[in-house]
Amino acid sequence: MIITACRGKRVITGNPTAIIAPGGQKTVFNRTNTYTVEYLSIGATRRVNTYAGRGQRIATIGTDGSSTVIAPDGTVTTTTQGPDSRFGMQSPVTTAMTIKTPGGLEYNLTKTRTAALSDPQNLLSLATLTDTSSINGKRSTSIYDASSGTMTYITPMRRQSFSTLNS
Repeated sequence: MIITACRGKRVITGNPTAIIAPGGQKTVFNRTNTYTVEYLSIGATRRVNTYAGRGQRIATIGTDGSSTVIAPDGTVTTTTQGPDSRFGMQSPVTTAMTIKTPGGLEYNLTKTRTAALSDPQNLLSLATLTDTSSINGKRSTSIYDASSGTMTYITPMRRQSFSTLNS
């Protein structure tokens, strides 16, 4: 592992299994925060941020784009990403997220995105874009109509609101 300075930033080269920022980072209260990146044998990456006197934030990022973050207070956030309907995994979108607090509260999100194209050979010829979200089982939808420049929002109670976008 080689660590060099480039424009005031640390550049890490090589294929290390673990990287620890040398010396960490001093806070204004002269406390040292440390940052560690580990490359796990399963291909995932684990990032551990240790905050002086305030616990750790541990993030594990899978090869499929999924991630699990454990906050210093014990809150666990799990996120799954999936392909965009036009651009695939070049432009991933969050398809599911769960947040669980130590007190037992839970937030569940699922999301889908569909795009209709006026010319199937041209990914930029968007006709409509529909995003559907379900938060703890309550579904809402937003629909963009490119020809009229209108956004339609539909709430879980089926109420609708509209916005018109200028060009």
